[in-house]
Amino acid sequence: MNKKAFTLVELLAVLVIIGIIALITVPVIQNVINDSKVKACNQQLYTIKKAAQNYVTDLIANGQDVPTSVSISTLYTNGFLDDLDIKNPVTGEAFGSDFSVSITSSDDMHYKYSFENDVCVVSSGSGGSEENAGKDFLELASEDETLYEESGRYVFKGANPNNAIEFNGDVWRIMSYESDGTLKIAHVSKLLGDDDDNIMMWNEMSEASWQTSSLKAYLNGDYYDNLSDEAKQLIVSHQFNDGRVMMTNTIGTIRQSEINNGTKTSYNVGLISLSDYLNANDDLDNCGTLDMVNSNEACAESNYIAWPVYNSVADLWTITRFGNVESSVFYIDSNWYPNVVGAALKGAPGDEHGVIPVVYLKSGLKLTGSGAGSNPYKIVSD
Repeated sequence: MNKKAFTLVELLAVLVIIGIIALITVPVIQNVINDSKVKACNQQLYTIKKAAQNYVTDLIANGQDVPTSVSISTLYTNGFLDDLDIKNPVTGEAFGSDFSVSITSSDDMHYKYSFENDVCVVSSGSGGSEENAGKDFLELASEDETLYEESGRYVFKGANPNNAIEFNGDVWRIMSYESDGTLKIAHVSKLLGDDDDNIMMWNEMSEASWQTSSLKAYLNGDYYDNLSDEAKQLIVSHQFNDGRVMMTNTIGTIRQSEINNGTKTSYNVGLISLSDYLNANDDLDNCGTLDMVNSNEACAESNYIAWPVYNSVADLWTITRFGNVESSVFYIDSNWYPNVVGAALKGAPGDEHGVIPVVYLKSGLKLTGSGAGSNPYKIVSD
């Protein structure tokens, strides 16, 4: 029996096909490897930065001055790091005992922690494509003076912070980078509602429960369904802190009350909370308590969430319930002050307010841009 061998042309064709497959797959595999190295590197930096935060907290508790930087060696010596030989996954080498965290302060309550050099960048010779693929949020925003670290999460503050992000064909605002890596964003530039007055009703029944409200049903029904497919793929179902808050709570405890007293359920679209609104202010000396906010019009001038209320002359719903009264919800009134209203009965006076939709974007997104209005963040991959 004769056995037919491959011809030279057939062998060449096979080699060409193998070459094409290699050209396609090798860069993809290399980028996956590089991305994993960058993520691991950022996690190492987060560990170092967290140690620096704990170090500063300890200094303040003991009445000591806070330095402008702290090295890995100092953090290790004082027990805030378990390992002195922390390796950079990108280079495979140790960061070094002299590698430092820069510490800056805008006031006596808030400190920013950053690194002088971008040590988590894969060189172009390693097959990386960071310029095209973008960077993790903290890589881009770590030097931003309008971003503040608060207990493991990062919050934008001020009249016009660099937190603009393109999403669903419009510009939204990043309110916070959460400890789980998600981005909490709000459509602050445009209030939802009737075309004439941009207001909506909370509920058709006289109760304040967000879970059973017609507003929640709309946002997670018709509103969500009308988002683009691309936008919906970026949204992650998340827990919104809708717990009850007392009027006497300080700003520092309001968020904790919202968390502790919340319903602990997850969904796609929510509203801003009372703490979201209050924490968007960067003037804590004059706007650090509810009494201060309610008696100082200037507090609105240092709060980017207040401007849609001012421009539309409409009150604004929050997701936060008032603790003393079962059927009451906090809202931001047209004077930009937090106030309380009974849950909306259809047709009742003053029962409709402006709505700012809020969503959480999945962790691990790659971004470009600076967050400025002229150069908003753009999501280039997930």
